[in-house]
Amino acid sequence: MIKLILSLIILIITYFLIFTNRRIRTTSAFFGAILAIILGLITFDKAITYIDFNKLGIIIGMMIFTIIAKESGIFQYLAIKTTKYSKGNPLVLLISLSLLAAFLSSILDEITTLLFLANITLAITHILEISPLPFLISEIIFANIGGLAT
Repeated sequence: MIKLILSLIILIITYFLIFTNRRIRTTSAFFGAILAIILGLITFDKAITYIDFNKLGIIIGMMIFTIIAKESGIFQYLAIKTTKYSKGNPLVLLISLSLLAAFLSSILDEITTLLFLANITLAITHILEISPLPFLISEIIFANIGGLAT
């Protein structure tokens, strides 16, 4: 019973820290997990089994790809081409990017698609001096719809 109470206390404190301070989310989760291991609430071997290394590998790989692509200027190039296609019309741009998100996420996974498209969207909206929020929300929705197709 004491393990259950300790686990609940750690969970509540960890969630409280995550929700109240954006800067220490990862640190809060890390220390919550370490505290549970130190107190013997879970073994280290059992904790390791909960980590999905395949997904971590994909996310890290896509982050590396995104950094390289950003430094090469591909996002700016695609942003300029997409903006020229839409002729600066935000509605045409919104539809184009949303459909692209749906198409790409039917081939790739949603995270990969959104990591790729978010950079393009941020570059385009910066050029056009408009808010990226409606574009990003639409891309997220369409990426999820496209992901259902796979």
